Amino acid sequence: MGFESDKQGMEFAASSKPLKPSSNVSDIVSKFAKACKFRSIGVFSTSENPDQGHIYKIISRDNATLLDEENSNAMEDAAFDAMKVYLQPIDVRKNGNICGHVEILKLFDTLLALKLAYVKLQEAHLPYDPAKIRAADEEVVSLLDSLCKIKKAYKEKLLKEANSVSACSALLLAEIQVKEKALEKLKLQAKSKDKGWLICSDIYRSWK
Repeated sequence: MGFESDKQGMEFAASSKPLKPSSNVSDIVSKFAKACKFRSIGVFSTSENPDQGHIYKIISRDNATLLDEENSNAMEDAAFDAMKVYLQPIDVRKNGNICGHVEILKLFDTLLALKLAYVKLQEAHLPYDPAKIRAADEEVVSLLDSLCKIKKAYKEKLLKEANSVSACSALLLAEIQVKEKALEKLKLQAKSKDKGWLICSDIYRSWK
């Protein structure tokens, strides 16, 4: 009896092993992954969407490249507009002093040519070549002459500007004097009118 009871107890223990839970772990993980995937691309139902005012779109590779191209084009247009806005005052300044800029460019070109001519003159001495020395010397002299001309032209320009400024100032002074004389006449007329009104008022009072 004791042996049979022990055998039955062992069979009952073997048959009563712990059961697995009803919910499968793999199913839970797959459902969670699907939910994360849907939320990553922005697909929500009307009941779960917290922000119903916004519309979420799925962006493909082609649309992404198009968006990148549009953004790059917009940035280039903005940079070009900024360049246009920035270059306008520079153009005005250049137009105002265009003669001065031309003279400065001529000066630098002449100085560079003078340096090259001086180098040629030095090279003509080793070996000594009278023809090359003469040609280099004439080139140096001509370039020095052109430098003198540039200096003279710049001084004449300064004199013209000074004369134009003085002429404008003289015109302004003459116009100011004319305006001042007209103002004095108006002041005298106003005073005479005030005196006339005072005389009329005195006469009116005397009649009373």
